[in-house]
Amino acid sequence: MRRALRRSCLVLLVCLGASPAPAAGQDGITLTTSTWIDALDGWVAFNRNVGDNVKPVAWRNGRERVLPAAGAGKARNFDLGTDANGRTVMAYERCSDELAGVYTRCHIRVIDLAANTDRAAGIRRPRGASDHSPSMWRGRIAFARTPRGEGHDRVLLWSPTTGRTTALPRGPVGSCPPDCGSLRSARAYDLDLGPSLVAYVWDANFTSEVWVHRLPGGRPIRLSDNPIGARDGCRGTIEFNPTVQGSVVWWGTYGQFCDGGRIPAYVIRVSLAERSMRATTFAGPIGGFARDGARSYAVVGSIFDSLSGPICAPETPCTVRRVDSPRP
Repeated sequence: MRRALRRSCLVLLVCLGASPAPAAGQDGITLTTSTWIDALDGWVAFNRNVGDNVKPVAWRNGRERVLPAAGAGKARNFDLGTDANGRTVMAYERCSDELAGVYTRCHIRVIDLAANTDRAAGIRRPRGASDHSPSMWRGRIAFARTPRGEGHDRVLLWSPTTGRTTALPRGPVGSCPPDCGSLRSARAYDLDLGPSLVAYVWDANFTSEVWVHRLPGGRPIRLSDNPIGARDGCRGTIEFNPTVQGSVVWWGTYGQFCDGGRIPAYVIRVSLAERSMRATTFAGPIGGFARDGARSYAVVGSIFDSLSGPICAPETPCTVRRVDSPRP
């Protein structure tokens, strides 16, 4: 199977093209806390400092609204999608515990943006398991589950009609590098569900890759092979926020360790129907990529960490910007 996956990646890379494009336009959103970002149906969602807490906020037509997420903490790993009636919703994870920077005992909740209401998703989870990184489309929810005491995530699809979850194929666990010690793990995050595809970032032993799975029963395909970063002298990349639009998958990426101190960023577009890949290269790093129709958004900051992306703080604020993206 791994040979077949590699062949699929090579076919996708045949039509690769990249062109420089600066950030274009600004939507007036200034951020003073590092955050996820997503966009759908004219909504842009992110986290913002509200009093002593960090809260999820929805922006539309120049106006912001604080969303009613459960608890005092921020909505982690949120994703904008649609419920069974086609209304725009935010699916997010709510976590009870944090140990050494790792959130545990997470469950999934849903906010209806128009009604401004928050509710539990209704997904039953095994004792001690942690459900995270949800994405909802027409009521179905794709998410990752970390079983109790295990280091490898499952990728699951939940149906509101049956109340049951279906396990989807996931990326390979692979081998552990000599220096990884007891940190060996394989995690799925940044899931995005569409009518016939689910895309996610698969992070196995410190290597992040974008994978896509055809629904209902197709095999997983690895989309990212970092040809662009390697060309620009980068020896490692961070992939983030894949977005499914029909048979096309978009995502953002930036180099970690690049020659000459330059840390370039890219917006990548892969069409499964055309078997093509295109990219737009940016002079500076971006983070938190989102795609809504023909518009692309990114979090742009003046201070950047190669592991966590733009550092958004009161003294070094970030902005949400419209950015150019690869043309079809």
